[in-house]
Amino acid sequence: MSSNSRKIKFVSMTLATEKIRRFLGLTPNVLVLCLFYPIGVFSTYTWFNFFPLYLEYLGADIFEIGIAYMIAFATYAIAHTPGGYLADRYGRKRIIVLGVFLSAFLFPFLALTTSWLMAAIVLAILLFVEAIYTPAVYSIIPESVSENQRGTAYGSFWLFQGLSTTLAPPVGGFVIQLYGYYPLFYLTAIVSLLVSILFHVFLRETLKKEGEVKAETKSSPLMYLKGSLLLYLISACISFFGVGLSREYFAIYAERQHQMTETDIGFMFSAGSLCMLIMSVPAGKIVDKIGRRLSIALGGLISAGVSVTWLYSPSNLFAIIFYGISGAVVFSIIGSDTLVANLTVKEIRASIMGLFTTTMWGLNSIASPIGGILWTVLDPKIPFIIGFFLKTPAIVLLYFVKEKPKS
Repeated sequence: MSSNSRKIKFVSMTLATEKIRRFLGLTPNVLVLCLFYPIGVFSTYTWFNFFPLYLEYLGADIFEIGIAYMIAFATYAIAHTPGGYLADRYGRKRIIVLGVFLSAFLFPFLALTTSWLMAAIVLAILLFVEAIYTPAVYSIIPESVSENQRGTAYGSFWLFQGLSTTLAPPVGGFVIQLYGYYPLFYLTAIVSLLVSILFHVFLRETLKKEGEVKAETKSSPLMYLKGSLLLYLISACISFFGVGLSREYFAIYAERQHQMTETDIGFMFSAGSLCMLIMSVPAGKIVDKIGRRLSIALGGLISAGVSVTWLYSPSNLFAIIFYGISGAVVFSIIGSDTLVANLTVKEIRASIMGLFTTTMWGLNSIASPIGGILWTVLDPKIPFIIGFFLKTPAIVLLYFVKEKPKS
């Protein structure tokens, strides 16, 4: 091959790579997050979806599992607001690196617990730490791309996460059946330590002037919570409360009602992640094309409707297929992230995102034990069905939200 031919081939490959990068919205920061964040997600999701069964193994009943998740999600909810404030005040990168680094030393304690209550407390502390850096992650993405590519960038982020959440559950289910949960807890600790180092080396800050950031964040984010932003918060809270009624009971319902093994359940969760994986980039493009509100409504309705259908699955195969289709919720997730980003300015974006998550997960922490009571007192299907019907008022409120991009 001649020198000119090699040069032409190199230029062609470079242009193709650049075209793919632009199509996926992979600016340097987004690429770093897409490559390294899913590594941590993979290790966590080898056991996270099975955690209700771990609590059951430690002696918890359905109501106590609901209480455990109430504790965990309450702390997760509370931490998002200070996490958002810290990200706006001290920058995104610093909070992300420190948060992931600290979590690495907490995962081993899950293996050392001897009661469901202690396991719930450890999980709550872990989720607290995760919630501190999550607003920084979801703020740095829209700040690293142009405004008309925010949906695409979030879609790519979910694409790479989807790879992890698709592959992790069956691997985790297989390992749990053979060796139990403990090896997976220690694996997650090692991976988290590695990811924190990679973020420290490769991630770039999007808030350059710390002094300017401090000045801007002296005002409470509550001052900005009005109009469309407030309407969407109410809509999202209603929808999220409905999801919280049944979120933690899929694995238990699958085991008890559908008679599925841990491996079967792992494949079921993978099917949902695979659907999200396949849809993530198209969803991001569609969100940018048709708007955030319609995407949120469509994703929520499809996901909730199919979840109810999943209850009546005639076989394990259908249960896996129906759960897989529920991955259409990725339209709602990307639409929501993009809508909030567009309704806020950079200087208070993480604080607003943190406030949103605090409110929604706070309601979720209440919904989880309520779902357990409904399961026990009425019928295991009731939490899932009520969650579906709560989509109606959420979508009605969403209609009145005006999409006015900020910066």
